[in-house]
Amino acid sequence: SDLTIAQLVKASARAARKSVAEPQEGTALTVLDAAAAAETSSPRELADRARTALEHTREMLPSLKAAGVVDAGGRGVVILLDVMVAVWTGRAVASPPVGHIPMSVPSSCIVDAEFEVMCQIAVEAESVVLPILSKSGSSVTLSHGPENILIHVHCDEPLQLIQEIESHTPCRSLVVEHLRSPVRARAAVAHLYGSGTVCLAAAADVVIVGAEPEQRPSVSDFVNAALRSNADEVLLFASDADSVVVAETAQADLLSMNVVARVVPTTSLVETLLALTEYSESGSLDEVARLCSATGQSVRSVGISQADRSAQTALGSIERGDYLAVSDHQVIAKSQSDLDALHQALSILPVPEIITVLTGFGYSDGAVVDVKSALTEMFPSIHIDVIRGNQRMWQLMVGCQ
Repeated sequence: SDLTIAQLVKASARAARKSVAEPQEGTALTVLDAAAAAETSSPRELADRARTALEHTREMLPSLKAAGVVDAGGRGVVILLDVMVAVWTGRAVASPPVGHIPMSVPSSCIVDAEFEVMCQIAVEAESVVLPILSKSGSSVTLSHGPENILIHVHCDEPLQLIQEIESHTPCRSLVVEHLRSPVRARAAVAHLYGSGTVCLAAAADVVIVGAEPEQRPSVSDFVNAALRSNADEVLLFASDADSVVVAETAQADLLSMNVVARVVPTTSLVETLLALTEYSESGSLDEVARLCSATGQSVRSVGISQADRSAQTALGSIERGDYLAVSDHQVIAKSQSDLDALHQALSILPVPEIITVLTGFGYSDGAVVDVKSALTEMFPSIHIDVIRGNQRMWQLMVGCQ
């Protein structure tokens, strides 16, 4: 039989409370529970119950009381129910605000950690990951899908938390952000992946667009990240060739929202990290975009990846498990060793002045030392930086300037 509206709201309230590791009153859970307790199938009565509960949330949590606001998630519940009323009655949506809801955490507001971490894990990993989240994080929320679980958690040491999770299961579409967003006129928004790279950028207040190489970011991913920055001006760093066009479309969409954006057309992680060194909140947006773009374009990127199947290429036969050096979408070297493939690739490229290396997921401390030693032996007079990027797919990502 069909569910009634009252039954749908009750089911939503139960599912929402189940998704939170440590349910807390004064949040959207309280607002949903109030609507669910109304015992009515009238959308208007459900929405009115939720609105009344929302007004009381500012007295239930110290952080809300200190900031003088109601709970933003609870406000979202009220909006959804008000939309349901509009659909039910055929009238225009009417959802007057309840209190003030800022886009970012006010400086006076109490936060329970320094960072928020968002990522996806496989459904089957929940039983292993939940104890880690409960031990090392707070405000844990899990949103279940058919194959993946979306995690939101607050913590002070995001890299440590992520590495503990990744010792059991991959973290995908990773985003790390400061809970207390800085007030700024301009922001850097970058498509990045790999826990080491993401945490490094987040510590520098870069707003992250989290997407893996096999699942590139959408226009809305760039737009939403730019809006989260609360800045009037943003630079969008693409990090791969296909995402440049996507970022350019996002630039046009943001202009209609009164946010001025420029695209820095970087085509790899290392290009983006090096281009970010030229980022500044002073000077004109166009000049900063030009400097960042010029730095990115001065980098020749090489990625070392392991073949997952046999194939025929211009270099001859490639067997599954071979290490391939890729530059400008072309395989330029192959070997049974990652360092030998890198050595071959760098031997045919112009001699760089600076080398930056991102080591991939699973590289031990000893392997990182081996990478730097091999490059130092090959280029004894060149400055070499080795960063633990922890990205999957690419065992090594190298930028030559």
